[in-house]
Amino acid sequence: MTKTSSNGQNPISIWPRSGGNRSNQSRISVPGPTKGEVFKKVRLRGLDRDEQGNRPETAGGVVAADGSLRVVSHGVLYALSPKGKILWYRSLPKYIPETLAEWGIAVHLTDDDFKAVPCWHSLLCIMNHDCILLTICWNAIVLDGYGKIIDQISIANPDESPLSPNLTLNHKPILTTTYDGVFIWDKNGLVDLNVNGYDIVPPAVYDDGTLGISAYSGYGYCRVQVDGTVVWKAAPYFADLVPTINHAQYAAVGSLDDEFSVIFSPDGQSVGRYNAPATFAVCANDEWIALSEKQVARLTHTGEVLWTFPISLDHYAWRRSQPIVDSQERIYFPDNRQLVALEGDGREIWKLKLSDDPLSIFPVSAGVFGVMVDETLWFIH
Repeated sequence: MTKTSSNGQNPISIWPRSGGNRSNQSRISVPGPTKGEVFKKVRLRGLDRDEQGNRPETAGGVVAADGSLRVVSHGVLYALSPKGKILWYRSLPKYIPETLAEWGIAVHLTDDDFKAVPCWHSLLCIMNHDCILLTICWNAIVLDGYGKIIDQISIANPDESPLSPNLTLNHKPILTTTYDGVFIWDKNGLVDLNVNGYDIVPPAVYDDGTLGISAYSGYGYCRVQVDGTVVWKAAPYFADLVPTINHAQYAAVGSLDDEFSVIFSPDGQSVGRYNAPATFAVCANDEWIALSEKQVARLTHTGEVLWTFPISLDHYAWRRSQPIVDSQERIYFPDNRQLVALEGDGREIWKLKLSDDPLSIFPVSAGVFGVMVDETLWFIH
């Protein structure tokens, strides 16, 4: 029998999508790495670059209910054991056919399979029965646990953040777009929530199933029911970064345009402000860990700064990352070709030098993280 987690994520996984659970809390139920040492590297070859040097640049992983990994690397999908053994792999589709194609399990791809470059694609989201949801080209697709396409739908201008799509509490995909709003994909097709916004990143889900949406220059940050009814909206605040909702149902969300972040109460009141655009994770006492371009900070639930730790991140790199908090309240985040671990009080535990900026960081199992550096998955304990 498949278990269901407290926020409705089904099946249970320590890391089913970027952001962790549906609320984007970026918090895990197991310990993270304690040594800051690399014990294994696995090359996960992506698609070759075209004549203009282009290819999909998205790379990162999620954990299935059985503990195995699903990792996408520059247009190629891999399944790996928790210890890094490649189980199978195949390139993502170069185009989406009008009818579902039968996909076999590609154990060996030829060089030709690596040459054609598909459109941009998102990171992965684990659904029921280890099915995988992602957006690619102007489509959302669902693959089974062995990489076969089992469902698809066209969607114009999908979000290019490149974060994982999210799911409603009853497991329906939530699809966001750059121009056309927010949609829920159900058995009858796409349901338009009529959210007025632009460059909308994947939302966070409140405990009652409503959605916290960063709608940028439209509604700003807003709370919306799954039928499209607006509960409240916080315009003209131009929220454009991925939102995070804590257990008390307060939301923290950043704005690049406004150059600060705001904490909202469950009824939409602004209860705190942090003077940097940031992404967030939830830590003990419903406090926040904020990751911004120049520092990591711990904030109270209303945004008062408890401590800061200086960093220097590429302007784009930090926007696609969230800090991760483990079961021991340790904090992990990237910093200029490094992975850094801190204690909950801000003291440094270790720093690990990387050969390049990490494309993503994700938990693999208790005590182990995976870091995607170009085409290589680094296993760290």
